[in-house]
Amino acid sequence: MRVHFKRTLPPAPAVVPRVVHHDRLELDCKTGIATLDGTAYTASVGSWMFYLPAIEAKLFHATGGTLDCMHAARPDAAALSDPARPMGRYTAADWRRALE
Repeated sequence: MRVHFKRTLPPAPAVVPRVVHHDRLELDCKTGIATLDGTAYTASVGSWMFYLPAIEAKLFHATGGTLDCMHAARPDAAALSDPARPMGRYTAADWRRALE
């Protein structure tokens, strides 16, 4: 005799992303303070993103309109243009793809 157990769960409610537009954002990585449209917030700063817990916003670091990395291991522009230069764990091509 075979016994089969089946458990059905109610469908999870759909989460609709909320899009909010702001005029100005400034982040001081040393102090962990982000100023968003004139209001200061405490930020949790990471290498690729930072989080503003007070408004539950997670944002990418960007420079010149493209994704950027704030980690100390991030190679500079000259290193990225030289594919023969050793960069440790990742190649110049890996870094260029990540930053595009």
